[in-house]
Amino acid sequence: MNDKNKFYDYGIVEKLLHWSIAILVLGMLAFGFLLDDFPKAIKHQVVNMHKLVGIIVLFLMVFRLVWRVTHKQPSLPDSIPLWQQKLSHLIHGLLYVGVLVMPLAGWIMSSAKPGKAPHIAGMVLRLPVPANLDVAHFFWQVHSIGAWVLMSFISLHILAALKHALINRDGVFSRMWFS
Repeated sequence: MNDKNKFYDYGIVEKLLHWSIAILVLGMLAFGFLLDDFPKAIKHQVVNMHKLVGIIVLFLMVFRLVWRVTHKQPSLPDSIPLWQQKLSHLIHGLLYVGVLVMPLAGWIMSSAKPGKAPHIAGMVLRLPVPANLDVAHFFWQVHSIGAWVLMSFISLHILAALKHALINRDGVFSRMWFS
């Protein structure tokens, strides 16, 4: 199994992290907008599942960030104009920040509300933040606004990927695809 990023291609670890996080984040965003629509009888369990998956996304993203810093990243082709390369790096940076901030804000929000921290198998996963409804409300706003901001960055990322795959056909998309 090739776990090292090649000069022209991403390794299997980077690809698995990318696509796993992408699927989880897209699912969490869609799911997050539907949380209020679940019946009261199961809403607590559904919301808790959302929180637990958010924590998984956070830890996967931290691992991905460490992996990225410790492994060489392939360069973009010289055929891509410098301004597009800089924009690509900016959007990727903003995606990383967004995917880190969203679950962290949600976790802080839940930890600041008494009795609302995520839990699994009788273990409460509460961050050491003060129980304070103002803190919870602030991070609810960060989490809510962050969802829309993150969706805009994801949309730009998907549009750029499609442009490279369908119009430019320059191999940029295939570097992160399984082949």
